[in-house]
Amino acid sequence: MTKSFQESRLDRMVIGLGVSALCLVGLLLVARQCGAEAEPAAPPSPQGAQAPPVVVVQEAPPRAAPVLDPAVWTPGANWLLRLPPEVGPGGPLALPVYPPWTPEQAQQLFLIGPKERYDPLCGKIWLPNARFANPFPEYPGGVVEFVTNGLSLREDAEVRSERPVYRVLVAGDSHTDGVCSNSESFANLCEAALVRRAQKEAAARGQRFEPQWIDVLNAGKGTHSFFSYLGTLQRLLDLDPDVFVVTVYGGNDFEELSWCWHAQGFDGASPPGQANYKKQVRAAQRISPNVLSQALVGLKFFDTYPAEREITVRGAATVMERIQAVCKERGIRLLLLYLPSWPEVEPSNPAMKLSAFLQAMELKQAALATPRKMADDFLERMAGLGIETVDLRPILKASKETVYWHADWHINLLGHRLVAGALFEALCLRK
Repeated sequence: MTKSFQESRLDRMVIGLGVSALCLVGLLLVARQCGAEAEPAAPPSPQGAQAPPVVVVQEAPPRAAPVLDPAVWTPGANWLLRLPPEVGPGGPLALPVYPPWTPEQAQQLFLIGPKERYDPLCGKIWLPNARFANPFPEYPGGVVEFVTNGLSLREDAEVRSERPVYRVLVAGDSHTDGVCSNSESFANLCEAALVRRAQKEAAARGQRFEPQWIDVLNAGKGTHSFFSYLGTLQRLLDLDPDVFVVTVYGGNDFEELSWCWHAQGFDGASPPGQANYKKQVRAAQRISPNVLSQALVGLKFFDTYPAEREITVRGAATVMERIQAVCKERGIRLLLLYLPSWPEVEPSNPAMKLSAFLQAMELKQAALATPRKMADDFLERMAGLGIETVDLRPILKASKETVYWHADWHINLLGHRLVAGALFEALCLRK
């Protein structure tokens, strides 16, 4: 990776700092506090002299078929159920699928903060058993409390040792992670809705049901994108989920994939990034320093480097195909949610100040069409792979109220409720 990449990657992370960014990644790194001109050492490439850490993902024993008791609730055919394991024509996958990130690569690509720790499969994850509060004036009460369990998940409770009847594992970035309490995240709201649904089904059938039989786990983490979603699945395979949900955020997942894709040695070197538009980023930061990483940096990136549009969509589809292969081997149902950015949903909302941002970033109105075209291309590729998807764009656009925090452009509490409803329907109201 070149010096220009180091500067541009650090700049991209710096622009997301401020009050809202604290809610996403905890306390700032000392390097971030030093400003955008800091230059961390470039990580070695996967082909470099330093060997990657050894990561062994154990092959799970075949899961025994459940013994059905007519007096006990089980999810019916309308639920999204696990599938019979299916090994591809090339035989079982060697795991991990891609070379693990070295500590140096993870630090460069993900900027690991004091409330986070290095993970060779995901790049970084939250510290386990952490609890800290961060001020966020727009949130009711003005403070967001972050809590993680022993597996570094955004869950108040530990994962039970006894496997539940129905388990869903949700991966995603900071929007899935949530600028909210754990109980308000769409993963946990969906769990509550699934429990209520199962209680009604059990009552109608005269069956017994216990709430702990359904488990929806929030593994979302800020700065994660496609490689980290695959890493999340591999890291937590022992939890044996029935369904694995990948939440793709259109505002920055493709741009963030670009850095990781090239770092893995694909399609040549990374583009120089913000080295070619630092002045414009600084101008946009003066409007608001807390929102740029949620959509605007990606817009400028793909406007400046249009060849990366096809590369990153193709790369994202390639990683999703690997996720699909792992899921098939384990009999896990795969579901993809496409979550749009605020400019994709409400470009004319004056609270966004989008015209001022576009002017500062020297972007034309036509640049706003790029995320839509890339999302359409990506979802078409997902359909070609047979991956079940939920496009959240029409659902969020239909809302009469704004579904994003004004301060940092993450989905707000209403946004989490709407995403939870869509996920709930996809999981248990199938036709």
